[in-house]
Amino acid sequence: MTFTRAQKTYLARFCRKQIIRGRAAAGYYSTEGYATAPDEPQSADVAKRAQHYGLVTEPPEGTECVTVAIGGGASCRISVAEYTTDEPEIEAGEVLLWARTGQRILLTKDGDVVITPKAGRHILLGGTDANDPVVTKSTFDNFVATYNGHAHLPGTLTAGATPVTGTTATPSATNGNAPDRVAQTK
Repeated sequence: MTFTRAQKTYLARFCRKQIIRGRAAAGYYSTEGYATAPDEPQSADVAKRAQHYGLVTEPPEGTECVTVAIGGGASCRISVAEYTTDEPEIEAGEVLLWARTGQRILLTKDGDVVITPKAGRHILLGGTDANDPVVTKSTFDNFVATYNGHAHLPGTLTAGATPVTGTTATPSATNGNAPDRVAQTK
């Protein structure tokens, strides 16, 4: 199927490839378009973000988008898809939620869920103001290695309120938070 130049120009009013140039207002992009015909200038529009329910994103300036004019009016444009050139690659069958700053949630084709925070940051539950980060296996393994490698000087270990002088100690019932068995160095 081929279109005449007049038909292409007419259709270009409805669907355009544009570039996001910032936020116009809450929920709207300022966009700049490509010339749809040699004698037509670049377009400058405002487009409403049409996103899936439950997902709110704010693509960075320079992101390309496809806009559609609802009812043919340029004043009623919506952005139906966005694309940025630094999008990470994934394998077929995978889903990735990502941010340009480094965070990733990857649903792998094998069924794993991989959560990666930005370098030096934490995985937090309960909101961004949570002060109880998730303890990763590597962090826990480091704690266990440190705990298992510590030593007590003879006579400095107590089980309950009684000092222990032997090489091993079993905690009393009054000290319920102590481990079941503690090894002591001589």
